[in-house]
Amino acid sequence: MPRPRTAMLAALLLVTACSDTGTSATYQVADSYESVQVGPVRRWYRLHIPDHPAKGPKAPLILAFHGYGQTAEALERVTGLSTAADAAGAIVVYPESYYSSWDVTGEAEELFQVRDLDYVRAVIAQVTADHVVDRTKIVAVGMSNGAMFVQRLACEASDAIVGFVAVAGMLLRPMAATCDPPSRVSAMYILGGDDADFPSAGNAALLSLDSGLAFWAGRNGCGGVQTSVLPDTAQDSTRATRRSYSGCDAGTSVSRVLISGAGHSWPGQSSPPNPDGWGRTSRNFNATRAVLDFAKSVRR
Repeated sequence: MPRPRTAMLAALLLVTACSDTGTSATYQVADSYESVQVGPVRRWYRLHIPDHPAKGPKAPLILAFHGYGQTAEALERVTGLSTAADAAGAIVVYPESYYSSWDVTGEAEELFQVRDLDYVRAVIAQVTADHVVDRTKIVAVGMSNGAMFVQRLACEASDAIVGFVAVAGMLLRPMAATCDPPSRVSAMYILGGDDADFPSAGNAALLSLDSGLAFWAGRNGCGGVQTSVLPDTAQDSTRATRRSYSGCDAGTSVSRVLISGAGHSWPGQSSPPNPDGWGRTSRNFNATRAVLDFAKSVRR
């Protein structure tokens, strides 16, 4: 059972502050369930504090959103993100959905009175109040349904996050039609070329992968685009191709990785095997490493 917050006992930070920009800290590794009240509803999330014994800069904060029917704990296990985040000194939060899915369109808010945007803002406020977070490096990553939700965050909460990584998810046409974030938001897509749920060519509901990428490039003032085939290191019948925009507004980046032969999965996932019918999981690209590189490089 999730347990209540324990006022810094679960995760101790030893802080030395010369100024706000000069804050440094050592982190004692800890994992816990935390809660936050959002209107009449109490919501829970998993919190991972990195094992970072040497004094260093403020920690990037990664918000990791699970897929439909998945749990926060399952996403943590599949991605290996907590273990990988230790080397980067990043704090990772795994929010837990209320009805096994994230409200991508906002339609569930009035119907169920479960307001996911308010929940995310409350989680960010609580974590940044308790820990030494670099507010210029708060990013959101999501898998599948979570990937769709982080794009809603980019559209409607660009003041709260500086970028998103959408794994096995694309941009909805209705979302693109109304999305006008007042702040710059970096964007990265990671998609399997054989993902039956999210075809890279798009459909009646989804923009094509590259059209979605161009959407964010336009909002970040990007210029030219480069495409490159990444090395075939795994020889597992998959191959990753990266497309990146250049000349974007300072601190922002826009890119995608399309993996031919890969299905609806988290590339490089540690465990368990991809469910039957979801296609191959690529070992030619590591989405977890990409998320951490993204969190370190973007800023506002």
